[in-house]
Amino acid sequence: MQEVALTGFDKVREPAQVPGQGCDLVMLCLSQADPLDENVRQLRMVSGQYPEAKILVLETVRGLQTFRNLLAYLKLGVRGYVTAFDPLENIEHSIRKVLAGNRYVGEEALEWLLDHLANEEVATYLTANELDVARLLAEGRSVSRIARETNRKISTISTIKRSILRKTNVSNLLKLGEILSRQSDPELAGSGRRALSKKRLGRFQV
Repeated sequence: MQEVALTGFDKVREPAQVPGQGCDLVMLCLSQADPLDENVRQLRMVSGQYPEAKILVLETVRGLQTFRNLLAYLKLGVRGYVTAFDPLENIEHSIRKVLAGNRYVGEEALEWLLDHLANEEVATYLTANELDVARLLAEGRSVSRIARETNRKISTISTIKRSILRKTNVSNLLKLGEILSRQSDPELAGSGRRALSKKRLGRFQV
């Protein structure tokens, strides 16, 4: 790779008393086998050690939920993201993009991110009444039980349930529960809808 040099590598340690040596890019190797909290801690530590460097995460991932940590990393300022399963040429491409000042996630990761954000935002379209019923449904309550507990007609709750499923575009209550759970998690939800609007997603390179 032209004009790119490896200046060194090290394990993540506790924050040093003095800033790390200057560099343009840090590739941080993380693993989904470790808790997200630990990976976030390492990422914050590296950001503090190299405040001027762009950070590219290379993550060892697990099957079904390949990109589950991606949004958390992006919210912490990561400029690029690749996995250990990506071809070498994709990793090289990501380095060039990030060094050029762009953001980078692969095509599959970008598709997951768009789907995730779409699902995360759908609950914002629910009325307060619908949101209350949605939470009860996600907790496993039946329509008849919700009607009884809220002193409403079963037909009314059924109508609200249909509206919820239509607005959230989900086919089962398990998926609805996942969406509501993400929205209630301050670490993984709250600012995500503001920080990664569709306008900003246009800046990602694939």
